Amino acid sequence: MTREERSAGGWLAAGLAVAFAVDSCFPLGVASGMLYVPLQLLCQPAHRRRWLLPVAAVSTVLIVLDLAIGIGGASSPRWVYLTNRAGSTIVLWTIALLLRRSFRAEAEHDRALERAAALAERRVLAGMLPICAACKRIQRSDDDAWQPLEAYIQAHSEASFSHGLCPSCLEALYAELPRVP
Repeated sequence: MTREERSAGGWLAAGLAVAFAVDSCFPLGVASGMLYVPLQLLCQPAHRRRWLLPVAAVSTVLIVLDLAIGIGGASSPRWVYLTNRAGSTIVLWTIALLLRRSFRAEAEHDRALERAAALAERRVLAGMLPICAACKRIQRSDDDAWQPLEAYIQAHSEASFSHGLCPSCLEALYAELPRVP
């Protein structure tokens, strides 16, 4: 973990403590759980993304802890207090999962851009090439010079060559050599 990530974790932990203290001291109904949402939104920069789900989990624990301890002293009926806390938790996790989904979509988009850039860099031969029927040299269009086929293809694509002789050329050129089965 980098120093920047540890620092972000420390600030998020302090934020969780402040949100819990405010949540415990003031019974805000359904808004109590929303004190934790800005902490999730702070997890958007790349060096803080690893903290998104832990912040959501700790926030949920703190919401339930306040519910169990009853620090805030809800003035409404218990079922309203429970419903508010459940709604807060659902909203909290919905935001966390939507943020995580957007992080993944952003990463996929970045990978797609990298693939598109890599494909754009690939050089491909296309079209008609003027080639000599006898020596197989190719005419370059810019200065009417002729160059060997291998040199032209290597200059205009990512292909490279290794030379050898096919069996029929080998027999035609070196008929006197014994054949190897």
